[in-house]
Amino acid sequence: MGESATTFDARPGGAIRLDYGKGDVMLGTFVEVARPRRLVFTWGWEKPADPTPVAESRVEVDIEPDGTGSILRLRHSGLDPDAVAAHAQGWDHFLGRLVDLAATA
Repeated sequence: MGESATTFDARPGGAIRLDYGKGDVMLGTFVEVARPRRLVFTWGWEKPADPTPVAESRVEVDIEPDGTGSILRLRHSGLDPDAVAAHAQGWDHFLGRLVDLAATA
């Protein structure tokens, strides 16, 4: 996701900073890291005017085996109602890319 992960300290309390380019930077903190099944982190945008400020929302990712594949469940909670559609579009885009990547593995 994004152009670069300038900070990605995947342990509880560790920081995450994803640069999407054009001034769009996501900041968060890892809350739970239970490899390989669960990842929880806070999510917010660095720009003060964005409707999703730093640490105001939370992303939970759960992965469970399913036959020869896996099921990924993603929940992004705590979003301002005005930000839900844009975030849903973004997650659809990036999860679609993940599906494409997994198909080539």
